[in-house]
Amino acid sequence: MRKFNLNKYKPYFYIFIIAEIFLFSIYYIFSNQIADNTFYLQLRRFLPCALGISIALYFWRNLKFPIINLTTHVIISLFWIITFPLCYYLTFSSNTVNISNHFDIVFGAYAFTFTTLLYILLMLLFNNYKSLINIFLSLFQFSLLSIPLLQTAYYLYYGTPITTAAALAFLQTNKNEATEYLLQNFSYIGIITIIIFAIIIFTLLYRLNKLPSIKIQYTKKTIIILTIILSAIGSYSCKMIFRTGVLQAYSFADIYLKSSQKFASYHDSNFKNLIVSPDKPVFSKPSTIIIIIGESASRNFMSAYNDTKNNTTPWLKEKLNDNNFTIFKNAYTSWVQTVPSLERALTEKNQYNDIEFNQSITWIDIAKKAGYKTYWFSNQGTISDADTPITLVAKTADYSYWIEDTLAISDKIKYDGDLVEYLKHVNPNENNFIVFHFMGSHENCFNRYPPEENKFALSDEHDMVLTYDNSLAYTDKVIESIFNISKQNLNLQAMVYFSDHGGNPYRKRHPDEGGFISLRIPFFIYTSNEYNVLYPETYKIMKKNENQYFTNDLMYEVVCNLLQITSNHYNSENSILSPNYKFNQNNLTTMLGKRKLTEDTNQ
Repeated sequence: MRKFNLNKYKPYFYIFIIAEIFLFSIYYIFSNQIADNTFYLQLRRFLPCALGISIALYFWRNLKFPIINLTTHVIISLFWIITFPLCYYLTFSSNTVNISNHFDIVFGAYAFTFTTLLYILLMLLFNNYKSLINIFLSLFQFSLLSIPLLQTAYYLYYGTPITTAAALAFLQTNKNEATEYLLQNFSYIGIITIIIFAIIIFTLLYRLNKLPSIKIQYTKKTIIILTIILSAIGSYSCKMIFRTGVLQAYSFADIYLKSSQKFASYHDSNFKNLIVSPDKPVFSKPSTIIIIIGESASRNFMSAYNDTKNNTTPWLKEKLNDNNFTIFKNAYTSWVQTVPSLERALTEKNQYNDIEFNQSITWIDIAKKAGYKTYWFSNQGTISDADTPITLVAKTADYSYWIEDTLAISDKIKYDGDLVEYLKHVNPNENNFIVFHFMGSHENCFNRYPPEENKFALSDEHDMVLTYDNSLAYTDKVIESIFNISKQNLNLQAMVYFSDHGGNPYRKRHPDEGGFISLRIPFFIYTSNEYNVLYPETYKIMKKNENQYFTNDLMYEVVCNLLQITSNHYNSENSILSPNYKFNQNNLTTMLGKRKLTEDTNQ
């Protein structure tokens, strides 16, 4: 029996350690703040990458390939690992707290492993066709290198990485516009220079890849092992590349354009056929209705709902005895992620009907028809897999503003509190319907509030529960500011706050993980004295149903009811503000019908 030689593998163990440290260091340098709880998670993400690098180098040295021929693989890997994270960090690190990009780094590491093993396997199988192998591999490497090179050129020219907005512009252009743009910015000489530069790069790759004639000894077992490893790495790399910065921007832009076209094809005709009565507010003077959408807020951790250790919602807690506030005790989300939840909350689509999102009437549609000027103020993203449907609705408003749109022109980090400034854009002499979309308590909660609003955690502490409590307290403060300013300046008649879904900072440390903590949400409505006098029946039912059960996919009917409209797209049985409300704990569901609220036995 052959004795296992540990010393033989020692160098590759050291390579593994060095690779892990290098990859994580790049990530750490080009990320803004890593929470204590995610530090080791991120560290683990690079372990298979470092292992892949070690395996590739083991086969390379064991088969006695010259080290110099690794040059191209290293170059391509480093370009991927560094380019986009660096460009993004240089552009946005001073004005956002939401930088945590690791997919380019991961793909770059796997690119090294894949191209190295591919070269080895091709040389073993087709040793007599070195030139053809070289051409094929050089072309493959050139295609991989072209993306970070394009990113580099774009950053040097515009001072920003390729974003979704840039990808949108590219997808929306045509051949003539593209030609005109290239000629205007680069001229014929510039274009020829780019072509020559590309040829030079390919030539360098080809020369560096050229392998001298060497005798390679291998077995069928080596071929089989290499094929298996290469297949696994290749499969995972294909998934990873579409999550890297540039390709993800392109993907988001493509999804947005397709969704936008589909949404628009129905929306215009649906809006035209929407009949609303009355078609203007009846308040004594121009008035305002406000809807605030929270993010990842669970009422389990809110002092207005529970006897919590920390007073996380002092302002809302004070309103428990205020007759103008109705704080619903048993509200739930329809799903634990933003898009599926808000696709339903913003529209007449819900868990209990078959209406499609693209064919649905929205809050904005109803408010417009009811005679309101509509606004959408957001601290969320604009276009991504987690934003597109919401953005489609938001952009139908008369005015829509996103904090992220101002990042490039400001060095100030943006928080939900910055949305308050947008109220200056609202005309007090008009009837206004305003939607605020918060970042709230989204994961990495220590990024959701300014340092001076740290009430419960140590300054250098990223405890999940304490930072979550801080984010809730900051949300409470921002809501208070919006309320006070709107009441003073905009004749505020009604204000609604609810969360898209809950959050669970305990995560796997808590026995309720995967249970109802992330499904229980806050929900309250403020109505003015004038509103309550004008609509006493609505006020009476609202108070009567304060303890009734509710899911946020029925929020569309709440908005309709709050605006006091009737229409051909309103079902009073779905509104908790209506005497016809048909739902209770026994017939309500969450998780898109998969769970009944009666299952929540541990409030």
